[in-house]
Amino acid sequence: TNVGRSVSQSTTLIDVWPASAYEFASAASSSQGTCTTSFAGFSCSLGSIPPQGSVRVFVSYTVPANVLPQSVTNTVNVRNQCALNTTYS
Repeated sequence: TNVGRSVSQSTTLIDVWPASAYEFASAASSSQGTCTTSFAGFSCSLGSIPPQGSVRVFVSYTVPANVLPQSVTNTVNVRNQCALNTTYS
């Protein structure tokens, strides 16, 4: 959700797996724009998001059977083209 006062233009979401993760995205899609996956993560080009507008991203993960249970911290980055006062939730 764009909780800012400006339109978020050329919005991109990028998720790169932590080095300790063995899992990978096998499919990604969004309610707006396009997504691509790779062994290292996924990215989505979401276009413009108006103030209070939302885009949902859906990702399927595959974890190989030989991976032991573990806790992994994952961070997703959202970027846009210089829209002032734009924050995300």
